[in-house]
Amino acid sequence: MFHTNRITCGITDVCYLFTGRRLVCLLMLAMAVTVEAGDPLRYRAGLRLSPDKNKLSEKERKAILESLREKTGLLELGFDEDGFLSLGEVENHRGGSKTARALLTETAGLSYAIDLESHNNSKDIAFGRLDKPVNFTNFSSGEQIEVYPIQLDFADFKKLRGDSRVIAAFDIGFVILHELGHAVLGLHDRVENELETGECEDYINRIRRELGHPVRESYYARIYRRSIMASLQTVPIAELEFSLDKGSGKSRYRLNWPAADVGPIVPAGVRRGSMAASFN
Repeated sequence: MFHTNRITCGITDVCYLFTGRRLVCLLMLAMAVTVEAGDPLRYRAGLRLSPDKNKLSEKERKAILESLREKTGLLELGFDEDGFLSLGEVENHRGGSKTARALLTETAGLSYAIDLESHNNSKDIAFGRLDKPVNFTNFSSGEQIEVYPIQLDFADFKKLRGDSRVIAAFDIGFVILHELGHAVLGLHDRVENELETGECEDYINRIRRELGHPVRESYYARIYRRSIMASLQTVPIAELEFSLDKGSGKSRYRLNWPAADVGPIVPAGVRRGSMAASFN
């Protein structure tokens, strides 16, 4: 998942600024890609499954639907024949998180577009990230729309290790909701130290609490090295801590994955003898 104040676009760092609920790219004229689309649906706003080369497989589409239905409780949630998110009757829900429902309701009313893209086995993406926008312009009609790609690496989730409860608290649905927190609500990841989660993950933790899932304890992943059996080599392991308040006390869970196999981890400094790192 990406940093709201800095994105790496190829070899160039681009700064972003949140204005109200819109994500506006500084240096838009110099950096954003402007193209003309032949697809007439390209100028329709909302959350959409990418129709392009990074389109999702049917299995990936079903995984997203299953996870978002569980998070929201919306019984009629789906994607229409053109790949756009459809909430159905919002009052028709069973369980789920009211915060998650509010976020997807906000998403359904966007004046710009968000594409869900599949980027499996990418070395540049750890689980998911919000990439730079693309400006589409119909030079004949004058129609314009900004499209924000959410790039997802489904293969990364297969590398997660931990208790089933903590893996469920960090699935594809939660990653998508986190990125929507950036793109739709303008929430930031910015934190002062590795013990904080940042306002975007605070919002996602609210959803986790409403669903009875463990909550993420920090924004930064701890990095340590693990020995390979029958070898002198070690490999870097990334680890996040989660907790679940059971009233009489907290249960703690650890979620880890092979850091080098998942994607880029940006060092955030050395604290108390171990490296803290941000991966989203």
